[in-house]
Amino acid sequence: MSLLFPAATAPVERAPASAGTILLVEDEAPLRRATARILEQAGYAVVVAEDGERALEILRARAHEITLVVSDVVMPKMGGLQLREALVGEGIATRLLLTSGYAAGDIVRRANLPPDVTILQKPYTIEELWSRVREMLKGPPA
Repeated sequence: MSLLFPAATAPVERAPASAGTILLVEDEAPLRRATARILEQAGYAVVVAEDGERALEILRARAHEITLVVSDVVMPKMGGLQLREALVGEGIATRLLLTSGYAAGDIVRRANLPPDVTILQKPYTIEELWSRVREMLKGPPA
């Protein structure tokens, strides 16, 4: 799935210096690079993983550094839903923002997710991504 980001129409609201690090989990390399740049432009430090398995390895080693995980739902090896299950199973507390090109309601019903799971629907704008990330960072880790 290709995702095009429209040009930002509003000035970037930069993250505070203490905002921390976002782990971006996305299997499509062009989308992963573009999204990482967008988050970095807003002032966040970004670590990337190409799938949930790699993300889980990173979180096992660096969970104390990661303030938010932004993960695609559908990926080879381990998708965002399986990553969430693994994090819960291993007791790794982190904020998790799932992204998907599929209908969010369908994902929630099929995976039996609790209502507090946040899904950002693709395609999204730069402003929607920044807004959702800021919103997620205000709440406590799951």
